[in-house]
Amino acid sequence: MTFDHWGSVDEIFRDFHAAICRGTHGLIQELLLHLRNEDCLVVQGRAHNYYGVQLAIHTIRQFGEENLWFPNTQLSLTVHDRRLDLLISHPGNALLAASSSPCDVTCRPRLTVVATA
Repeated sequence: MTFDHWGSVDEIFRDFHAAICRGTHGLIQELLLHLRNEDCLVVQGRAHNYYGVQLAIHTIRQFGEENLWFPNTQLSLTVHDRRLDLLISHPGNALLAASSSPCDVTCRPRLTVVATA
């Protein structure tokens, strides 16, 4: 990866972090973002309630449609000492349409529950 690419990834992380904070109205605490691999961004945190989770899902989908460079976002939140892992795909992302992604960009967005503990 070039230095310019890492700079743009940092900018995306900052923008995404700010969007989640705004979109969830502070209901997500201890928010961390990192790359699991080049096609999946991981968002971790602690939610005060399931309404915060709903807001996070909505914000991730909205941001993914407009800006995100990653085809998938894994949302891992702890709610009332229970872990919730969700995989949110962004198949309609305009930035990804030009890439060689195997996903058909006309497919419907999906939300996959990975695990609950």
